[in-house]
Amino acid sequence: MNEGRSDISSWSSILKQARLSLDSGETIELETDEFKEPIRTWKNQISAYNMFLSQRGEKQPLLDSEKAMIVETRSALRFALICFSTRDDHSRATLQSLVCTEHQWHVELSCLLSHDRGDSKCRVFAARLFSNLVAANDIS
Repeated sequence: MNEGRSDISSWSSILKQARLSLDSGETIELETDEFKEPIRTWKNQISAYNMFLSQRGEKQPLLDSEKAMIVETRSALRFALICFSTRDDHSRATLQSLVCTEHQWHVELSCLLSHDRGDSKCRVFAARLFSNLVAANDIS
């Protein structure tokens, strides 16, 4: 695995494909190979970003590779937000169960949000996604 990258070749291209599906009125089918792998490996991207934040010193200028990782992390977070935005309540709860129980997304999100520094857009997207995870929780 490349530094700061998950197993996915490009989160930006996955986000673009998800947006195209959404714009054409299609439901993003998470069971398809096209989106199943991103759901499975999403945690790797956020974990790499969290590691970057933990190791980064203050006031250091960003390298191009670090900037690219931030852009890919934003795309991964946007992809996850799109997955939650296109669902009815039942499907959202099912997705929430999958990503929290099987893939433990909430652990990486809370770690990202606990850092004092980092990209502000990543923090905003992470907070919105964390809120979606909580809101999708079926308390019956």
